Order: sequence, then C-alpha cells, then structure tokens
Amino acid sequence: MKRIISLLLIVVCSSAFSQQTTYQKKIRELKIDYWIKIGLTKSFAEKLVDNKLTSKETQELKKIDKAIFISQNSPTGLELTKKLNLDLKDAEKLKTTAEINIENSENFKNTDMYFLKNQISNKIQSWLKKGEFEKTDDYNLRINSKSLDSIFKKSALTNIEYLTRIYDGGHSGTEIKLGKYNADKELFEAYLKSEKFNITGNIKVPFDEAQKFKIDYNDYRPKLDLIDLKIWKNNLVPTKLKIYNKQNENSKEYTAIFDFNQTELKDIILTQNDTFYSNYNLNFDLVREESENKIMAARASNAPIQAEFPNGIQAFRHKVSNNLDTSNVDAEGEVSATISFIVEIDGTLSNISVKGNNNSFNKAAAEAVKQIKTKWIPAKENQKDIRSQFSVVLNANF
Repeated sequence: MKRIISLLLIVVCSSAFSQQTTYQKKIRELKIDYWIKIGLTKSFAEKLVDNKLTSKETQELKKIDKAIFISQNSPTGLELTKKLNLDLKDAEKLKTTAEINIENSENFKNTDMYFLKNQISNKIQSWLKKGEFEKTDDYNLRINSKSLDSIFKKSALTNIEYLTRIYDGGHSGTEIKLGKYNADKELFEAYLKSEKFNITGNIKVPFDEAQKFKIDYNDYRPKLDLIDLKIWKNNLVPTKLKIYNKQNENSKEYTAIFDFNQTELKDIILTQNDTFYSNYNLNFDLVREESENKIMAARASNAPIQAEFPNGIQAFRHKVSNNLDTSNVDAEGEVSATISFIVEIDGTLSNISVKGNNNSFNKAAAEAVKQIKTKWIPAKENQKDIRSQFSVVLNANF
C-alpha cells in the first residue's frame, strides 16, 4: 500500500470539481485517464483523483495494490507514467496568473531556502533577546563578546547539514537507484530520487569492475561533501555524491554525477537583497569556501565577498581548458601555472598574468583566458561591487 499512498499525493485533486479552473479540470482529466489505463474502473479512478474514496473503497484498493504495482512497472505502465508527466507539464500553460502566484507562494514554503531563512532568523532573534534573569551588563557583555556573524555561521552550517542528511549515509527519504550499464562508455545509469525531485545521472565504473559493483550495489551508500551542493528551485541538491561500500571500509569509492540543468543551478549564495531579519535590519550571504571544503556564512554589510565565475571556479577552469591551444607548447609530463588577474567592477578581466614552470604553456594559458567572453561576478565589500585580485591554478599533462 505504501506505493499507492505516495501516488495519491501526486494524483489527488482536493478542490471541488465545480470550482475548478481550466487548468485544474485538465489535470483532473489527465489523471483519471491515467488510472483507467492502469486498470481502475472509471468510477474508482474519479473518486481516487477527487479524494473521495470511502473507507471500504480504500480497503478494496489495498487488495489490488500488487496488481496495480505490476501494471505501473510494466513497459506499458512506465510509458503511461512518462506520458502523464509530460502531459501535466504541458498543461501548465493553462494556468492563470493568479494560480501561478499562489502556487509559487505555497511552493516556496516547502523549500529548503524557506526552512533555512526561518531557522536562522529564529536563532538570531532568540540570541538578540535579553534573558529574563540576565542583568543588563551581562547582556551587553554577551552581545559584544560573540559576534552576530559567528551565530549566523554556526546556525547556517548546522541547518544546511541537517537538510542534507538525507544524502549522507543513505538515510530514508532518498535513494540512488542503479540502472543499466553502458559497456562502451563504462557508465551505469543512476537515478536520484527524493521527496522533492527525481533526477538522472551516471556512475563511472571501469569495465572489469562493473559486474561486481552491480552485484554488491545493495551494500553501497552515498556520502556527501558540502562543497558539491547547489541550489536548484530553492532546494539544496548535490551535483555529485560519492558511493562507498558500508560493508568494506577499504573498498574503492565511486562517484555519481547528476544531470541537473546547469542554467538552473545556483551557488549557495543569498544575495544582499534577500533580507532575513527585517526587524533588525540585518542582511547576510551564504558563501562557499572551497579551500575549507565547506559552506560558511558571511555578513554582507561588512564582510568582503570574493569575485566568482558563473557556475563556479570549475566552470572557469573548463573554459580555459577548452580554449587552450597546445600546438606550440613544448612540454613533457605535468606542467602547472598560476593564472592571476583583476576582476573589474563590470566583471571583465584585466592585468592577466601567468607564472609557471613552462613558458610556452604560460603563454597558451594567458591566451586561453583572454578568449573567455563570460563576465565574472565582481567582489563585494560593504555591499558594493569592487575591483579585486584573483588567482587560479591550472595543471596539465603532456
């Protein structure tokens, strides 16, 4: 019955039929048609979608749970489910502006970002209040001795770790299902499923390890590095997860990479316009500290925020690598270069210089950087854009 309950969350329409909008009527029609094709009678399908099943009918549904499960997971059933999802997506064009606004407001309340804002805000406001049995001198000493920034940092990191616990160790609420293996590409299909999204991806497994990996897969669990987190539709999502064998600590780790639309992904940064605590006129950003391999928090009003490349420093390195012309590079083995430049207020680069152990590689790297047209997001200080120095290391093997 567990599967039926989860599907009810998707297909139930609670509004009375007579009050439904054009969009709601279309959604109801699509869902009823789906359940009829899965195997329910029209009367049963209508009551299921309208959430009007009696206790007796709910018990009858339990009796055919297995048959419905088999029908849904047959090739035909999977195609029907896929078609339903596409049709539901297409029907969204029927929404009125009022429906979209209401939906956005209600949907945001179910997101990680809404949770973070409320949790951190409550922590800050609680900390700023003078205790009933706290003397004024002690209160002033406490407020002055421990900065608001440190309270924010601790609360932000604690709550982010709480939200992402479902990705760490295979806790209930999320799973990575293993799909078919592509022997030519040496990739397993992977499906990350949670209460908030389903996304496809892949796991790189060498050909000679693939069969054993699949046999032992039930013993594998995910492990998250906070640095791999991004924001997607106001939720925290992992762009990749390490997979380890919980039965064998010395076994090899693999990496699952997920196919989130890169244009929809954002770094974990809450902009200066995103005020958490209007009562206190406070304003903070969450920033990623790659050198420490974790997420930290900074007060936007007085803490400088370094310049960053859209989609992160790895995206910048990728563009440099793609532009790199090595035809005139005279090198063998590994070479390394440090690329330094100034990020101007408008996001362009100036004073580009490269220092490394190979002059020909240095010249090629400098030219590769100059060819990049994407503008950087400038650094900030006291909530204003500023010029800043930036350096990045580039390694290559010849």
